[in-house]
Amino acid sequence: MSSEEYVEEVPYAQRPEWSDMQPLELSEGVPVVSIQYFANHKEQLAYFRAVMAKGEKSERALALTADMIHRNQADYTAWEYRWQCLNELGKDMSCEYEFTDPIMADNAKNYQLWNHRRKCMLAQGSSAAQRELQVAEDALRVDEKNYHAWAHRQAAVQAYGGALWELELAFSGTMISKDVRNNSAWNQRAFAVQHQLREVAALGDAAASQRALTELIDRELQYISAKIELAPRNESVWNYLRGLFLLPGMPAHAMGLYEQVYVLCKEALLDAPSCPPALDVMSEYYLHLACVHAQHLAHLQHASPPSPADIDKAKASVQQAAQSATTLLNHLLISDPIRTMYWNHRQRDLDTLVASLGLGPDAQPAAAAAMA
Repeated sequence: MSSEEYVEEVPYAQRPEWSDMQPLELSEGVPVVSIQYFANHKEQLAYFRAVMAKGEKSERALALTADMIHRNQADYTAWEYRWQCLNELGKDMSCEYEFTDPIMADNAKNYQLWNHRRKCMLAQGSSAAQRELQVAEDALRVDEKNYHAWAHRQAAVQAYGGALWELELAFSGTMISKDVRNNSAWNQRAFAVQHQLREVAALGDAAASQRALTELIDRELQYISAKIELAPRNESVWNYLRGLFLLPGMPAHAMGLYEQVYVLCKEALLDAPSCPPALDVMSEYYLHLACVHAQHLAHLQHASPPSPADIDKAKASVQQAAQSATTLLNHLLISDPIRTMYWNHRQRDLDTLVASLGLGPDAQPAAAAAMA
């Protein structure tokens, strides 16, 4: 029922059950601009203030919150007080479906409504999870990017876990198949994968954790590759690829450890030459590869005794990766000129990395320095 359709039939002042309650009018002093309320809404507010002032959590107070919410579905205070009444009265939270379902049908993007449903779900326990997941799915059928519905699914899965994590990964895949550009669905997949990364980290055994991590990344890269083939210029999938290696649990510069990223970008550029997202991610791959080589270089420089030949080889690897990244950033200046300042910023970061390692154009090879 919408607020426009709702009509208060009997004034509260004429209701026997409210005869003992003195409404509390709002004292605004001398207002500059007064809010114009409908007469029945103004009366509801007066009785609601009186109820709150007394701290009354009763059946009539609960009914009053319903009237308040029907009048203004975004009334956060009314929703919160309703929640307090439900708890105080020991109500079965599943009974709230009858109250909230019509409101959701009227407006599935009501923040206060979803917040209330979430609290009711958590109060009921795992038995409510499937119903709430279905409610959110129904809302997503109407609007596949309804933030509130996606967040509600996350709340249910986080609260009750178990098999729900795998189901959510599958659900995100279903939604991505419907619309490969649905950022919300890609975000949900990242949410599920992040949980899997936590499970990998919790294995305890380093070798087992590494195997599980490799399998997970290989699986996701294959999935990403298939979606890029459908729409090479779709930034949603490229953002997911970039974000995959930034999730908690991923090693530093993990992207540079997986040559599949390079292969994936190369294949995309064959289908869509000068594709900015592919060039961007490939440049990031080379930047991370340069950092991986830089870490190896630091290890060699602190070895005892140091090997000048190995150090020079590692330096060359850093320089080669950095030069490849520079070449790609130069391509991006042409293919995506609107972000010229950003590409220049990326180049400065790259130059800073190279300079910090003493790998400028005048750098002397370690082997030659050792012979000097």
